[in-house]
Amino acid sequence: MTLERAGLYVHVPFCLTRCGYCDFNTYAGLDHLAGRYVRALDAEGSLAAASWSGVPFVSMFLGGGTPTMLPVESIRSLLRSFRTRFAVQAEVEITSEANPDTVDEGYLASLREAGVSRLSLGVQSFDLEVLEALERIHSPASARSAYTAARAAGFGNVNLDLIYGADGESPVSWERTLREAVAMEPEHLSCYALTIEPATGLGRQVAAGLVPAPDADLQAEIYNIPCALLGEAGYRHYEVANWA
Repeated sequence: MTLERAGLYVHVPFCLTRCGYCDFNTYAGLDHLAGRYVRALDAEGSLAAASWSGVPFVSMFLGGGTPTMLPVESIRSLLRSFRTRFAVQAEVEITSEANPDTVDEGYLASLREAGVSRLSLGVQSFDLEVLEALERIHSPASARSAYTAARAAGFGNVNLDLIYGADGESPVSWERTLREAVAMEPEHLSCYALTIEPATGLGRQVAAGLVPAPDADLQAEIYNIPCALLGEAGYRHYEVANWA
């Protein structure tokens, strides 16, 4: 089979803290290893490139973890290396995930200048109680500030990641979060149902009976809200959890 095009995912596992629900390959307190990790990514790109010779790459995605824990110069260096080794198209879309507490306008302007064209902000909720239930360390205010900074830095393509179904969240609070997100006019919204993974901090709390598991019927009810509200706002529901 001949591949007509491909995308490149680059994992950055460093975080300020590890959220209780997170089951991704992420680590807090190990950012002193960032330089070595970036060099390892560069080496892995060199080893993998030959297998993808001639295949056009139309997107690159820096995920994690929190890619914006890295200095912009490290990101710039990686992007330059991948462009050299892979058939990255001139019009490639390059996305970076970001934690609101790791960015400001200056950092984002440098990120934009380095070639990142799309930003995905891990907002999760504009309800402080929900953020606390998710063990997120940012506040609704810092999420708003990060979004404003992204626009000021020149990002014309922004996604907001949202999570529904946390302990204490009601359909009313979820709809309030959605309406605030829509009012910001991001180009894309991702709405994910909270999933309990056994090996996480939250999973252990649920197993011990300290925190209730998400109510599946309530999550289904809550899921219907973005299906209706975002459609009315002009977003296209192109995948289970994604609207553009």
